[in-house]
Amino acid sequence: MLQGYAMNTAGIDNAIGFTSYTYDKVLDLYFAQARFYDANIRRFIAIDPIKDGVNWYAYCGNNPIVFVDPTGLKIEISCEASEAQKEQYKKAIEYLKRSGTFRDLWQKLEDATEIIKITFNSKHDDSYDGAWTIAWDPTSGLKMKDQTSSQSAALGLAHEMGHATQHLDGTYFSFATYNDREIDVLDKYETPIAKQLDEPMRKTPDDVAIMNPVIRMKNSIHYRTTHKRSWTYYIALWNWGKPGVYTKDHNAE
Repeated sequence: MLQGYAMNTAGIDNAIGFTSYTYDKVLDLYFAQARFYDANIRRFIAIDPIKDGVNWYAYCGNNPIVFVDPTGLKIEISCEASEAQKEQYKKAIEYLKRSGTFRDLWQKLEDATEIIKITFNSKHDDSYDGAWTIAWDPTSGLKMKDQTSSQSAALGLAHEMGHATQHLDGTYFSFATYNDREIDVLDKYETPIAKQLDEPMRKTPDDVAIMNPVIRMKNSIHYRTTHKRSWTYYIALWNWGKPGVYTKDHNAE
């Protein structure tokens, strides 16, 4: 990110800077596709045309580590997001990027010309509206059919990003049924990402708890797994009578 730093380009032949903005020697400005940045005064000289957020002279919510803006128009998070929600989003993206499948998915969305927006809620509502907007509850986990293990809210975000990718591919509206659309995202994105992150996996979209399939988690990357105890556990007399299965919390801190 160039904002906040004056740069001396004397003796540097490469005109492409960080964020891939091009330096114009004649104007002494950086071309950011939709507006120019002046490194000498450390600010853009025009507002963001999308007018997302409170400060329209900022770049990607002042967070270039998580967000990039290759078109000069795109910003991923809603201007109504609280600091806590932004933090959970950042945590989710950093966690999901441990998965190679998600990194490919993320890059595809980053390379898109469309503006894909993330909005936040606390209503257990994870959805994609078919019009480039994802709704996400950053602490809503999906409870599995075993009633004890749960997927993270981050995985729910990745699932909805999968729907946005279907839209980019031109397939989102072509599925015969809603269930077919869900199965496609499950097979291409959710299940591979869950497997790579050691989270619980669904075999079908309906492989969730019948009653109360969503659960409040401690943060966006918190998930639970269920395990069966080995018979050797019961060699110790003090373990007799204890349940044969147990749950384990991950990333709950």
